[in-house]
Amino acid sequence: MILKDHQIHPVRDETVHIDLLEVRLDEKIHAEVTIELEGAEDSPGVDAGGVLDQPTREIGVEALPTDIPEKIVVDVSALEMNSALTLAEVNVPPNVTLLDEHPEEITIASIVPPTKVEEPEVEEETELVGEDGEPIEAVEGEAEGEDADGESSDSDSDSE
Repeated sequence: MILKDHQIHPVRDETVHIDLLEVRLDEKIHAEVTIELEGAEDSPGVDAGGVLDQPTREIGVEALPTDIPEKIVVDVSALEMNSALTLAEVNVPPNVTLLDEHPEEITIASIVPPTKVEEPEVEEETELVGEDGEPIEAVEGEAEGEDADGESSDSDSDSE
């Protein structure tokens, strides 16, 4: 038997459901295998300030149930800046076949330069312009809650 699905309660972290699949040991099956990267800290691209990206975290394989690896470890210590490692370059264990038709097109890992996030420039304070295109000057005494005559525009003062 192999584990097909495993559900965990999101709060209590307890198993709530397991699906097992009975298989024949003499028939090949399809399975998803996790890819684990190693050697990133030794990579020249990472040393130069690059960022390791792993777009593909699992791959489909075909093998006898006893030949399916728990994970496939991929060494990325030789990756340079702006270089990539494809599925075609990954060494899979003997008796394991990759299911992807075009492994040279599937990127497992790459090292890219860090992206710079540019802060938007703060604009200088602008002046108000009237309909005729002339700047509008602030009237003295005009403050929040007062109109142009200097009187308070609070509705409470009118009702007294």
